[in-house]
Amino acid sequence: MTEVGIEHALLTAEEAAERWPGIRTNGPAMWHASAGVIDAQTTVRTMVDAAVELGAALFTGFTVASVTRSGAGFTVTATADSTAAVSVVNASHVIVAAGGFLPGLLGELSLPSGFLAALPTFEVRQEMAFHFPYANPDEAMDWP
Repeated sequence: MTEVGIEHALLTAEEAAERWPGIRTNGPAMWHASAGVIDAQTTVRTMVDAAVELGAALFTGFTVASVTRSGAGFTVTATADSTAAVSVVNASHVIVAAGGFLPGLLGELSLPSGFLAALPTFEVRQEMAFHFPYANPDEAMDWP
């Protein structure tokens, strides 16, 4: 951050606890003036609403068991315990945004065996925070 000229401070755990009472860290914490947090739930809902407005179908309670090629498109099958009104969906395009559920779903996707074999084994263990500058720095909340 120093190399790109972003004001920041690396705080010890004690300094972080003093700056943000009630938040404890096991090690150093970073602060910078233009940091922010994205409300993930609102962000996802907004993107889903936009997709539906553009014609995407939304199925809630649909836990995917498999995605297989079917003619020029795909057949998506739900698990037996899904609560959706449908259990099979046919689509011309499928976007897999499985997040932490991806490792369990990979073997059920209609992917070339060479592609699957080339993927390293992975385990989702943490959420990464990314820092973006405010669009309007003058409107940024002065916290703490």
